[in-house]
Amino acid sequence: MKKLLSKTAAFVSAAIIASSSSAAVFSAYAEDTAESTGVTITFDVSGEGVEFGTKTDPTVFDPVENATYISIPEGSLTKEGYHFNGWTYDGVYAYQKGDVFLVPEEILKQDKDVVLRPVWSSSAKDTVYHNVTYVTDFYGEPIERPEWLKDFKCSEGQVVAPDMTMIIIDNAYARGWFCGDIQINYNQKIIMPDHDIELTPQWFKRVNFIFYAGDVDRLNGNDTYSFLKNENSQTELAAADRFSRNGFNLTGWLSDYDGETYAPGATVNIPNVDVTFTAVWTPKTYTVVFKSGVSGINNVKIKGDTDTAIQCPDIERDGYRLTGWKFEDKTYKVGEDFVIPGAAPGLGISLDAVWTEEIPESQNPEILKGDANLDGKVSISDSVAILQYIANSSKYSLNAQAMENADVDGEAGVTGKDAAMIQYLDAGIITEL
Repeated sequence: MKKLLSKTAAFVSAAIIASSSSAAVFSAYAEDTAESTGVTITFDVSGEGVEFGTKTDPTVFDPVENATYISIPEGSLTKEGYHFNGWTYDGVYAYQKGDVFLVPEEILKQDKDVVLRPVWSSSAKDTVYHNVTYVTDFYGEPIERPEWLKDFKCSEGQVVAPDMTMIIIDNAYARGWFCGDIQINYNQKIIMPDHDIELTPQWFKRVNFIFYAGDVDRLNGNDTYSFLKNENSQTELAAADRFSRNGFNLTGWLSDYDGETYAPGATVNIPNVDVTFTAVWTPKTYTVVFKSGVSGINNVKIKGDTDTAIQCPDIERDGYRLTGWKFEDKTYKVGEDFVIPGAAPGLGISLDAVWTEEIPESQNPEILKGDANLDGKVSISDSVAILQYIANSSKYSLNAQAMENADVDGEAGVTGKDAAMIQYLDAGIITEL
């Protein structure tokens, strides 16, 4: 199965991209090859006329056992008539002091020991130098050559370290080179043969990493962002704050490339195709506050997740009846389900108590349907009183008698329909309530 996140691939890519962090990634490589016992790496210093450099401790070239990699030691060799340039295990790739030699996987699997042999070039004055030429084309089509890319010369046995600066064109980039069939990756070096050579670019795609919020509601801002990424490298996925959605946390990215879900900010390998990452949302947990609005009466707090229902509580207040709980433009009755809608980032959720003053029976006037303002008659003013109550029940409250008078449409509760019925009566459209 194709994967964006692979330990082995991650190590190889990291080694290619950032040799300066090699110490940090060795443990990852060793872990991936844990099933292998490693091999013995030997430095061949036995050639005729070969001596250790004057400041070289010979023990630095002692064999290394059970190894999957080695850092080339600082020491040097000498040989009359030659320059010492480093080491090779295959006569093609060269490794100089401080470079990391990784034992190839096929050698580890075969459990073969590795012998690193010295690389020499002539120090004679009449040494012949050959051309190293960069040929910049894109799959056979010439492209403009960067000014900083300079050809150079090497003699047989010298180390060729190509310029690894990235070349970018349209939706492709080049990093690394080919010398015929020899692939030279980032920070790799080859041994100069006894003839001119041409280096051609290794091209990789620049692909789109698309981050999509999904077909969801309550989204704040854009639902899609796209970024160009370089194939065969690594990148960090977008953080959890890339999208904002009321009532939800972004907890992952679902990849359409491999079907895996990755954590926000995870480091992944970049394939050679566009990839869409769809946000994975998790409901937030809120502490919903039911505010009494009265000193001495505690607020009620109930926890719940976005889009789940909680019951509106009942609280008591001397001389008043709890009519309900107001949230935005709706009042919820005691015991009614309140579905937690989710709030904008950084905000909470609260409901305000709606109180109706209780009037002693001895003070109760005779019920007059439609008389919401208790002035003893029914007029357009009663419709206004109802509409004000609906808009702001805290400021324009109705007591128990007024609430009973105002409810005239045959349905429980005081709503805009009650105000409309009174308007019909005032206009003569109907004759009674």
